[in-house]
Parts: sequence; C-alpha cells; structure tokens
Amino acid sequence: MNVAKTLFSEFLDDKKYNANQIYFINQIIEYIVENGFMEDMSVLKSAPFNSYGSYSELYKNDKNVFYAIKNVITGINERAGIKVA
Repeated sequence: MNVAKTLFSEFLDDKKYNANQIYFINQIIEYIVENGFMEDMSVLKSAPFNSYGSYSELYKNDKNVFYAIKNVITGINERAGIKVA
C-alpha cells in the first residue's frame, strides 16, 4: 500500500485535485494492492472507479493528468511482467 501511495502521490495532493479525483486514485491504488497490477485498464470505466464520474469527466480540464496516471499504471504492470496493449 505504501509503495502504491508513493507512486501515485502527485495525484493525491488535495490542493491540486478535488475529492472525486483523489477517490479515483485511491480506487486505483486499492485495486493494484489487491491484484498486484492492472492488466486491463478498461476496468477504469466501471464501478467503483466511475462512482463520481468517468475518468474523462474527472480530468476534462487536463487530459495530460490522466495520461500521467496511465503511465504510472503501465510502469507497475511492467515491473510485474505484464504487457498491456
């Protein structure tokens, strides 16, 4: 959990991100802690990730933030030996 929180720490800043965005990141962290990786990123389109809106709604003001989140997930997957297309 601590490693995952460290990897996503820049997205947990409550001065930069709202509560719904932080909830989204915490759900990603919980998923990765439970599963070890996120092989299929399409899970981000379903509950509990979309409880407060889709990721495109949550990060509509800055799409680069979502791409940065995906890069962290990809890095975790690569460390786990998972290749995601």
